[in-house]
Parts: sequence; C-alpha cells; structure tokens
Amino acid sequence: MTTRLIAAAASHRGAVRLNNEDNLSFHGRFLPLNEMDAGARWDDAGTDAFRLYAVCDGMGGESAGEHAAACAAELLCEFEHSRISDPDAIARTLHRANKAIHALWAEHAGRRVGCTAVIAIADGPVVNLAHVGDSRAYRLRDGFLERMTVDHTEAARMERLGLMNGDEARQNRHGALTQHLGMSDDDVELSPDIAGPFPLGAGDTWLLCSDGLSDMLPESAIKQCLLDHPYPRAAADALIEQAIQHGGRDNVTVIVFAVPCKPGESPEKPDLESTLDTCPMPEGPSGMGMGHKPQFRLPRNMLLPACAIIILAAILAVALGVQSHDTSPRLAEPVPIAETKATEEATLPPTPEPTQLPFPKATLVASPEPSQSLHLNQPNRHDAQ
Repeated sequence: MTTRLIAAAASHRGAVRLNNEDNLSFHGRFLPLNEMDAGARWDDAGTDAFRLYAVCDGMGGESAGEHAAACAAELLCEFEHSRISDPDAIARTLHRANKAIHALWAEHAGRRVGCTAVIAIADGPVVNLAHVGDSRAYRLRDGFLERMTVDHTEAARMERLGLMNGDEARQNRHGALTQHLGMSDDDVELSPDIAGPFPLGAGDTWLLCSDGLSDMLPESAIKQCLLDHPYPRAAADALIEQAIQHGGRDNVTVIVFAVPCKPGESPEKPDLESTLDTCPMPEGPSGMGMGHKPQFRLPRNMLLPACAIIILAAILAVALGVQSHDTSPRLAEPVPIAETKATEEATLPPTPEPTQLPFPKATLVASPEPSQSLHLNQPNRHDAQ
C-alpha cells in the first residue's frame, strides 16, 4: 500500500550566526559543504513509497560542526538507496556515521567534531523514527501536537530521574549532550533511540527540526503554526520566519511532511474539505517565500456549537413557516418576526469571535560571505562534555 506524502524542507543560518552548521537529508538530497550557508528550500510531492527525511545539527563553538552534519546527511542519503527501514539497519548506519565523524577529528587538529540527527523513514503506510541528540520529531494529529522524541541532554536525563521538573529542564536545555554522532570510545557508548512503526494517518502532519526552532518557539506556537499552515510548504516557511522573528540565535532547519486527507488527493487540486492549504507562498527577495497570510479555518472546538446553532435556527424557521400558513382556529396566533428574533437571540449561545494569530511579514536575506573563520566567536550550546 502506498501512502501519498507531501513534504517541504527549509534551512537557514538564522539572524545571528555567520554560517550554517545545519544539514538535512531530504529524499536523496543533502547540502554540500560549499552550499550550506546559502540554506535550502526544497519540496517533495512524489509517489515513492520509501522516503528518508533527516535533520542534522552540527555542534558548533570551536568545532567544525558543518563537516559533521554534512557527513551524516550524505551517509543517510546513501542509506536511503538500500530502501531498508529495519531498526537494526538504521542502528548500524548511525554507528557507521558515528565512526566516520569521529575520524574527522584528526583532520581538524584534534578538535571535537559532532552533530545531532533526527530521522524519519516513511515506508508505505508507516513511518519509523530514529534520533541522537536534541533535534526533535513532532506529530500533529487531530489538533494535538505530540513530541515523538526525547532529548539526549543532561537536563532531560535529570528530569526523567525526578531531579528536575519540566520548567527547570526547559530552562537548562543548554546543558551538555549525552548522545551525539562523533562520540569517541572514551565517551558513553552510542545508543540511538529507534521507535516505530507509526501509522501514517490521513491528515497527519509530521515535523523534524533542529533546536534552532524548538529553542526559539514554545510548543504551543509550533502547534498553532502547523494548524494555521496545513500545507507543508507554507508551514516550513512560516516556522523559519517565526524562529528568526523570535531572535534566530541559532541555525534553524525544518522538514514538514503531511498525509492528504483523501487517498490520491493532489495538493494542486484538493477537495474543498481537504486540510491542505494550497495557497502558494509569495516569493520574497530572498526566495524564502515570506509574507504568507494564513487562511481562516473554524477552530475544531467551535464546530459543534456552530452546527447546533444552524440546526436550531432551521427548526425555528420551519416552525414559523408552518404557523404562518396554518389557518386552523385551534392554533395560537403566529409569533411576530421581531419577537421571534428577540427570543432566539436570548436563548442561543453567543457565537465566539474567531481568533487568528498575527503573522508579521519578514524577508530572509541571503547569507553573506563570512569574512572570518566560520568558528570564531560563535559559541554553540551543543559543545559536548
């Protein structure tokens, strides 16, 4: 069985950093080293039943994080050609990437080289996940956003042990990673988390992201952005834009893929009831398609009251029509229209005003050529212990 997927990817260096140490594997594509600073804006709406999507976040600071991220993304593209989603095969590939990245230490004067990775492998009607580090995977289903991965950080470990509460863990997210690609034999043994298979349900939206997004936006804002932009291209662009508008302190990379509501539905010609937003993003000067105004959609929690109001109004209208045409002397006099409207307004619950988050327009400029070393004075919280 083939499940139709529509996917979009975007990678940007952010508003502060001079270079981009994020990379991605997007159904056979990745960013070569000399193209990473320019970022990416890719789409995938094919019918291939097997697809691999991954976000790789290079560990910055004094290390060559972009080399590690590019190495991991390239190896994952090669792994996709095998068309295997077996957990053991995924684990072997990540261990292979770990060794290859650790070997880069010698090429960079013994400096630590590493990256995180979050991977989604869509294989027919299911998806398998794997991750190392604090890049995340989310699933939006029926209006509920669920985080599908657990951060490999010291703060998250302490939260699991009950030594920190959720708020304290979020405030200390900038602690050391407990797992990443590029670990040496002296470090803790690499132990990637592999989960699945998860069914790809109609209307589901999946998100893979680097911490450049999750550090800038709370999960409530990520959820609202996905709800307001059900079409993956619009969602990816809006998430990048919002991360930058909220500070953009780190590189930010996202991959959004969604399952159309009806089998075989095309994103170009959707059914009126489709949840896919097909309005194309207007191109900005940087080609990042900023400035999209989200379509209004009635919130799910308003659907039932709205239907009840419509049905009750229809019943009242029918009753009024019967009374106005019935000449039987046994029936009461018809209720005047003005009186009926007053009674109806007094008995019906008020219809809540629709709310819509403001989405300020922004233009993402192309990355300038850095005039200095990529790693000078650019601390990154991914520095490993």
